[in-house]
Formats: sequence, structure tokens, C-alpha cells
Amino acid sequence: MAKKTLSNINCDVETERIGVQKAKEYLSGTFERNRPVVNSAVKYYADQIEKGDFLTSTPIIFAYIEETIRYVLVDGQHRLSAVILSKKPLDFVVQTYTLETEKELADLYATIDIGRTRNLSDNVRAHGFPEETGLTQLESTRLAAAIEFILYKKPAFTNRPRAGSRNYKDKIQDSIKWVPEAQVYFGIAKNSVGGMKQISTRKAVIAAALITLRGYPSKAREFWKGVLSLDNISNTDPRHACHMKLSEVISIRGKNSGLSNSLTTSYGIAQIIAVCWNAYISNRSLSVIKPMKTIVFKRCRWREERDA
Repeated sequence: MAKKTLSNINCDVETERIGVQKAKEYLSGTFERNRPVVNSAVKYYADQIEKGDFLTSTPIIFAYIEETIRYVLVDGQHRLSAVILSKKPLDFVVQTYTLETEKELADLYATIDIGRTRNLSDNVRAHGFPEETGLTQLESTRLAAAIEFILYKKPAFTNRPRAGSRNYKDKIQDSIKWVPEAQVYFGIAKNSVGGMKQISTRKAVIAAALITLRGYPSKAREFWKGVLSLDNISNTDPRHACHMKLSEVISIRGKNSGLSNSLTTSYGIAQIIAVCWNAYISNRSLSVIKPMKTIVFKRCRWREERDA
């Protein structure tokens, strides 16, 4: 017997005329962890329907779950909401997949990439990642993006999967392995000050924090507390240098968002952190020779002084 996968589960297909009442009925059974409805998208679809320009080429998708004996709307909430807003019935192709368990529902959701495109944040919500980990929705999404950068040096927020890319389910599964480090880091980041509040959310910073927390938990906690809060840190401490250099990244990007500078990219930020972290764990001091206002990243020289 062939192994059961999403590619060979039973799927019933029919054409159905859906009006306002039927649309409301179907929407009442929407997947609980579906993304929030975007009103601007609903209005756009409704306008297209009223003009007679809306194509119903993509199906409305349901799942029938045998474990809990229920039907769930998986894809189509924006189109059904548009039917209600426009008050015009339309003929849709309706697909219903039969699933054995509730767990398969999130897997099915993660594979669907039609209509209004799903992104990483939508799938993090669909898999119940925040509830499972205790992280917020935003923290969970940023964690998944950082893990993709750690493992594959690739962006995680692609609108549509590219050839050879991994699906969102895989990205979320990889993220679960890093939750303990993420909980520590985001706890520290809550106390960040100034521009650190912004830069502490960058995927390269989160990625570096996770790696250091996994390798040297105690040492890394102190490192990131110092970098993000700059509390009682001397100006020759590598944490001070890291704080100031990362603050400069924010300053430069804020003044000139079109600036092309390799060290303001994720790779450049990771490089800055690596220099400071290596100095910190080997008990070396770091100071920037030139004053902050004249520093240009590629011309900046670091002076390392080994503590006596």
C-alpha cells in the first residue's frame, strides 16, 4: 500500500453556486488559525465582482476531519467575504480533502499557495507555534526567519516558493529545535534600549544570538544583556563596541535607506557581531580608533588589546 501523503489523500471536487447566506455559513467554519482577513483585499475582490471582472478560477478549499467529524474552510475566506460584501452569487469550484487528524489540517494549510499568497507569518500562526512555545506571534515569525538564515543563508519571507526551496512546514519544524535559546534571547531583548529595540529584531542579530546561546549559554546571556542594554559597560568592553556599531547601522540606514553598504546587510551585521563576540569570549578589549561621526564601515579599524 502506498504511503499516505498530501498528494494522494481523497479529494472531492464539485461546482457550487455560492450566495450571501451560503458564504456566511462557510465562513463560520473557517480554520481557527487562519490569517486575519485583510479588508482591503475583500473590497478589491468585491469591486471586481460588481464589475463582472472577477475570475473564479481558483477553488474554495475545505477539509473534512474524520478525527473530530467536522468541516473546516481552509482557503477562500477573502473571496467568500467579497461575495457577502458585493451581494452577488458566484459559481466556484469547491474541493474537499478528507483528513484523518487535526494535525494534518495545518500541513494541508501550509501547502496551499493560491488566492492571496500565504507567507511565513501566516503559517507560523496556522501551526499554533506561538501557543506551543510561549513566544509571541511576531517573535515566532522572527525566529523562523533567523533559523532559515542560520541553516541555509537564505531569506525566509519569500512570497512564493522558488524552485528547490523548502516549504513553510519544514522551516517551522527547524525552528522548534531552537525554541529554548529563542525564549532566552527574546527575554533579554525586552530590556533593550534606544536603537537596540529595532536592531534586536533583525534576523542576523537573532541568528547570532541563538548560535552563541547554544554554544555558550551563560557567557552569551551576559554578552547580549550588555550589548542590548549597555548597562555599566566600559567603552573598551567588546559589548560596548558591538552596541555602538549596531547602533550606527540603524543610524546610517535611517538617514539613507538607499545606501548600498555590505556591512549594513545581514551578512555585515553578523560579521560585526562575530568580531565582538570572539573578542569577548577570549577576554580581549575592543575600541574603535576613529570617532563615531567619521566612521565608514569598510575603513574602520579595530584595535584589540589582550587583558593582562
